[in-house]
Amino acid sequence: MSNAAASPSDLWTNEQRQAIETRDVSVSLSAGAGCGKTFVLTRRYLAYFSPHDPQALRPDDLHHLVAITFTERAAREMRDRIRRECYEELKRADAVAAGYWSAIVRGLDSARISTIHSFCSSLLRSHAVEAGLDPQFEVLEQAQTETLLSEVIDDELRRLVADRDAATIELATRYDLHALRDLVRTLVVEAREDELGCWRQIGPEEQVARWQALFEQRVAPAIARHVAQSPAAVQVLQVLGENVPDHPQMRLRRTVLLEKLPGLSGIDQPTTLAVELQIVRDHAKVQGGGTARNWQNPAAYVEFKEAATELRKTIDAIGPLLAFDPAAAIAAATIGQQLLAIAAEARRRYAERKQALAMLDFDDLLARARTLLVDPANDDLRRRMSAQIQLLLVDEFQDTDRVQIELVKALCGEAVSSGKLFFVGDVKQSIYRFRGADPDVFRRLRDETPAPGQLSLTTNFRSQPAILEFANALFWQELGDDYEALRPHRSQSTPRPAVEFLWAHAGDNPSREDVRTMRRREAEWIALRIRAMLDGAAPLVGENDSDDPGQERTRPAKPGDCAILFRALSDVELYEDALRRHDIDYYLVGGHAFYAQQEIFDLLNLLRAVASPSDGVSLAGVLRSAFFALQDETLFWLAQHRDGLTEGLFADDPPPQIPSQQRAQAVRAAETLRVLRDSKDRVRICELIELAMTLTGYDATLLAEFLGERKLANLRKVIEQARGFERDGAFDLADFIAELTEFVARQPKEPLAATLSEDTDVVRLMTIHQAKGLEF
Repeated sequence: MSNAAASPSDLWTNEQRQAIETRDVSVSLSAGAGCGKTFVLTRRYLAYFSPHDPQALRPDDLHHLVAITFTERAAREMRDRIRRECYEELKRADAVAAGYWSAIVRGLDSARISTIHSFCSSLLRSHAVEAGLDPQFEVLEQAQTETLLSEVIDDELRRLVADRDAATIELATRYDLHALRDLVRTLVVEAREDELGCWRQIGPEEQVARWQALFEQRVAPAIARHVAQSPAAVQVLQVLGENVPDHPQMRLRRTVLLEKLPGLSGIDQPTTLAVELQIVRDHAKVQGGGTARNWQNPAAYVEFKEAATELRKTIDAIGPLLAFDPAAAIAAATIGQQLLAIAAEARRRYAERKQALAMLDFDDLLARARTLLVDPANDDLRRRMSAQIQLLLVDEFQDTDRVQIELVKALCGEAVSSGKLFFVGDVKQSIYRFRGADPDVFRRLRDETPAPGQLSLTTNFRSQPAILEFANALFWQELGDDYEALRPHRSQSTPRPAVEFLWAHAGDNPSREDVRTMRRREAEWIALRIRAMLDGAAPLVGENDSDDPGQERTRPAKPGDCAILFRALSDVELYEDALRRHDIDYYLVGGHAFYAQQEIFDLLNLLRAVASPSDGVSLAGVLRSAFFALQDETLFWLAQHRDGLTEGLFADDPPPQIPSQQRAQAVRAAETLRVLRDSKDRVRICELIELAMTLTGYDATLLAEFLGERKLANLRKVIEQARGFERDGAFDLADFIAELTEFVARQPKEPLAATLSEDTDVVRLMTIHQAKGLEF
């Protein structure tokens, strides 16, 4: 793709040319993986500039183009690509053109190329009065948002319990307070305001009636289709359609199955469906229906027997879902109403806290910007803003939600279909539904786009033909005729096969231990395979020939050519261990074990002990950590003081039973804690931690431990988090301790600190989510 990006337009593919040059109609671009969408976005942006075209934009018109990307990284990449292309134009420019392109380069840093959240923040600051906001509002970082929300929910639950609220006590008894807290948090974070309001307005009886209607209208028919279209059902129909057994019982079963199975999809009554499924199950078997000799083709008997067994398993698994009990559902609806009431009040108090602090979280940015633009009172403002935008480019549209689509339509105004909008997406790459992304948004807006603007990028510049053949076959089976096959731009320069499987089988009903053993075996095989590729001289990797541009050459594999992708990183340590044992350097991208590291526990105990002299548990934890390295026996003798461990540590004369070296360390620990406690209200959190490192040498101690560089990097990462946490002055040490405590307890997904850069020549380990946007 890099060659294409630097080549003149006559080297563009027809698909790229259409996407870049189509005018007078908005463009919905379905861009397959590796098909150069960033290149197209860049060239489309630059297509509005030309030094010798009087109709083109001038350098001071950059604000007429708005590009919205999914991540800050993507925004930087797009800005950098545009800058590089401008420099290429400068190299071949005359005097007039040189000044033109130089002016564009100078203006790029202020160009409107950003994430949707950054765009909304800028919009709200520019129109704070109309939005009803303090123009100096701050944006809560994600960690600050979680901390503030946790504090609000805890305060609300404490208030309700103290007031002896019957519903709260009942819920706490049913779930326990920790689980109740998590349920309330989920509702506050994931439910929209209109959803909370809608469901709170109806009683449990009406709620159950709606559930039942939804079950009958959508769930039951979906169950019917699931069974009728299952691979087992399809196989049963195919075998029976081509074979007629001569056993009378088997012929009867054949007649029933050929009639009932196709008819399942048309059933919309749960009771009728349950009866029909039972009939299908009773006839989907070979027992009592003769043997293979009763079939003209004995192989067909075996095929039917295996498919019928799978069909019965499918029915057995899904059958219980048809048992909707309205009476039992009333209890669930009542509990739901109680939870909604607590969540609604917690959300109200959370909004009050943010308003008092003059802060918005990421969701607020989107919601307030949407409200600003769709409010009829602001029609003049919306029209002015829309008139200022000549082109709105939106990347990763498959991960857009309803609020964002309303924003996009408001910004485009009447020209939403006539050339102002250019959006790119790929439904196949939508992996953020857990964050509220709705790929149907992309489908609907694409359907609304005029036919000439419904374009696609299907030429893949990344992978060789053998890889794409495999991907096309795999995804076509899953997605059917809607799948847009990827076509290779490269030739097959390496040996086939290009796809290998290393199966690690653990039986039909593996226990958790069996799965763990299977993962360990799989990790070993993968490490051995990578080691063999790295040690061999076989030409496995194709790349552009620097001596002959446009041609490919092959070379042996290097560690940086390898990546291991995971669905989740729950067992990643097994793969790390296998790679280490086979002397393979690697880099773990992401992960969620950051807050489970010992150095995080140690630092949290230190901060707690500094902030609260009465916290004896945290004091004991930090004293026996690498911060002070006191032995358990030393803590025992210190704790014999009549007022406990704290007073024993700060006593003028430590107990005589403590060895002299430990006595000196205990005295040093007391002196260090006094200094830190004296400093905690005068210095920033990051400075307090740095002071602790200076006084104790904890960072040097970490370096001497196993994986010391990573542990030290984790410590530095916490310091940076503290620096960002207190940047706006709204949060203090107690808030930071609350945040760390929350994260240690809840273990949110947070990667370990990096000790290598991502472009180092090492094997990379990551989840599929983290691979999004990379060459994988």
